[in-house]
Formats: sequence, structure tokens, C-alpha cells
Amino acid sequence: MFVARDRDFRDMAGDEGFSAVVFGTDDADADHAEFVAAGVSAGGRLDFSRPFVDASGKSDQASFRLAFAAQPNAEAVAFFFTCERANVPAVDRSALQAHGNGAKRVLAIELAAGDVEAAGKLLATVARSKADGAHVPLANALLSIRREPNSGGIRLETSGFCRR
Repeated sequence: MFVARDRDFRDMAGDEGFSAVVFGTDDADADHAEFVAAGVSAGGRLDFSRPFVDASGKSDQASFRLAFAAQPNAEAVAFFFTCERANVPAVDRSALQAHGNGAKRVLAIELAAGDVEAAGKLLATVARSKADGAHVPLANALLSIRREPNSGGIRLETSGFCRR
């Protein structure tokens, strides 16, 4: 699912830009059920694992559970998913969490959509938040949606990062 949707995005928009936004979760099964009930599921839930080796050579298996959502009956412009860390390796992840530009977290994400209300409802469902007009507040960031006439789906425009 993820690879196919990302490839669709890349074929349409090129190599630059974000094709998806991921939200952390403690229960991908519950998220998937909620997405199905809300009519925004973008496919079955996915489990996957991969080996992980830290800088010192210590290895373990990392496992994840994903639940996907997208705007129904819309162009495949952007999609969203939740990620549950099913097996968290007991290894040093600090090299993965340090960014060369100094970013520590996402501060805001700006999106464009033809139907701001529908986009806000979808994003609020995935983020387990409430839409406030063209904004979906998160615990530590803000999703902002601007109206884009003649748009058939949601498009990710920019992300802002914070160094604190």
C-alpha cells in the first residue's frame, strides 16, 4: 500500500515533496476499524518487520503495524496512516533522531484541498483530534488546510520544523 501510493505520487508530482503523513498510535487495529467505519480506509492494515543495526553493531528486529486512510473518491494526491511500533528494538536510535538541519519535531503541516471541510474531517479522524474550520490541532503541531478550487484531493504543501 505505502509503496504503491508513494509511487503514484512520484509519477504525478516528481521526486520532491511529501506523499504521506504518518501519525503515531498505540492501536493500529482500532485505527483501521475506525477508518473503515468513517469510510476513509485506504486498504487493509499492514504488518511488517525489518532488521535494525545500530552504530555499535548491535542488532534486533523492528516491527510495525500500519493503518491507512485517504479521502474517498479523490485523486491519489496524499494519504495518511498511523504507525504502531509493535516491537521496539533495544538498540541505540540516537543517530536516527539527529537531523543535520537541527530539526527536533514537526511544528506545522500545510495542506490544500478542494473540500476543506471533508479534508478536516478526514485529518481529524486519522489524528484523533477535532477539526476547527481549516485547522486540525495536534498535541504538538498544527495541520492547516487552505481551499484550492478544482482540486480533487488533498495535497501536502509544506511542513515547518522546530529546533527546540
